[in-house]
Amino acid sequence: MGYLLRREMRYKRGDIVRDVLMRLAAPMFCMLACMFASEALKVFGGYIYMLPEPAYRLLGLEKELYYNYWFYIKIIIMFSNAYIIWNMCNDVFYDLARDEKNGSLFFMCNQLYKRKQIIISKYIASAVSFVMSYVLWFAGMMLMGFAAGMKLGGIGEHIKQMLPMLYGGIITGFIFLSFTYVYAIYKRRKDENQASVFVNCIIFGTLTAGNLYKVRDVLFWMMDYFKKPHPGLSAKLAFLDGLKWVSPLSWMNPFSVHDRKEWLVMTSAALVISCLSVAAAVLLYEKRTLDY
Repeated sequence: MGYLLRREMRYKRGDIVRDVLMRLAAPMFCMLACMFASEALKVFGGYIYMLPEPAYRLLGLEKELYYNYWFYIKIIIMFSNAYIIWNMCNDVFYDLARDEKNGSLFFMCNQLYKRKQIIISKYIASAVSFVMSYVLWFAGMMLMGFAAGMKLGGIGEHIKQMLPMLYGGIITGFIFLSFTYVYAIYKRRKDENQASVFVNCIIFGTLTAGNLYKVRDVLFWMMDYFKKPHPGLSAKLAFLDGLKWVSPLSWMNPFSVHDRKEWLVMTSAALVISCLSVAAAVLLYEKRTLDY
């Protein structure tokens, strides 16, 4: 197992470095802007909240008092999370097919390695590489916060607020990773377009469903603005509030604050889903026919 893990991590090593550097481009720009154009950023932040509340909440934003580096970094994290999870899920299909396409899987199966060991090593390598890149990304943003915070106060408090965002991103990533592994093995998607359809549906489909209540609020605001009565409609669409838990990406919204009970539920869900998914992936992988 140790050899298999080291082998998978060798494939991932270059991707981790490249991905972290790419993700730090936007925070770097934000840091420079805060150091040299902080007043302009404060004005721009104020303009954002000149929008009606349902409109800026539709973008995932909540009301903030200060428009500094830490405010804009939350926006960067919010939109980057969708790309990071999307990219991680797409990599699963590539990782599963790589050894089958180049023939090395048949060699490994003829040695002392079982399929169970191979698929578990791939899952662990994917999870470890995701956590490493995510932690390094956050560490880079925090270091930039020190530089940008030379003229700002409360750096320690802002970093303390970022730690739950880091944790939430990790457990949410595990959920998406686990679902994708099971699907990729079960459906054996060799077609890149079909694989992308699944990834897009599980990420952006759940995100859309989880934010329908915000669309409802915008609709109500528009109806009120144009003085269009909507008797009974609020009660009929009240169920949309509960759909926010359908989207794991909404759990990791940097502008959302969760209490301990919610964190416990999300952590438990991630652990249960990960364990069940690994067990299902092992069973499916041991039964599948390798015919590349």
